[in-house]
Amino acid sequence: SSAVTRLERQFEESTFPRMTEMIDQRIDLFFSPSVKGLTLLSDSLDWPDILKNAVSNPGQLKSRMKIWAAELEVSSVGISDRDRQIVWDYWSDEPITLNPGRSRDKWFFDLWGREKIPEWIFALYEEQSADNYQLYIDRVIRDRSGRPIGSIATKMPLVRLKNELTQIIGTNERVII
Repeated sequence: SSAVTRLERQFEESTFPRMTEMIDQRIDLFFSPSVKGLTLLSDSLDWPDILKNAVSNPGQLKSRMKIWAAELEVSSVGISDRDRQIVWDYWSDEPITLNPGRSRDKWFFDLWGREKIPEWIFALYEEQSADNYQLYIDRVIRDRSGRPIGSIATKMPLVRLKNELTQIIGTNERVII
């Protein structure tokens, strides 16, 4: 009985925390390139200037977005401009003016209508079919004074995360989210 108690205590105090830490690190590694990349892009670029120029020359921003997507190893990168209520994204070469009456655009007005704008948003969307779920990771972009002026987002197929989790679970490890 005391041996069982000792083994249970060892598992609770030593083994389980190490297992959890290993799994957490693997999940962190999955998100790390996108999160670090978005952080660098959001913190190091002159976003007011980029957004202003994008209105008159969307092709230049679109080219940059394709380069960023390749570097981050994601399907695409999208940019939203809070003040102009427009988005540059993978589905259009022109800026898309958002409309609060359209269900597709509701997310934008929900986000920017909040009293406190979150730095990060992780969202799942379905596109075309139930097998085509996408994971979006958004990071707020700010002007020089720190005011939120938009967001930069990556899109990747949810199947990538599913495959990563399946691989972890397949080795009889537990995933705690």
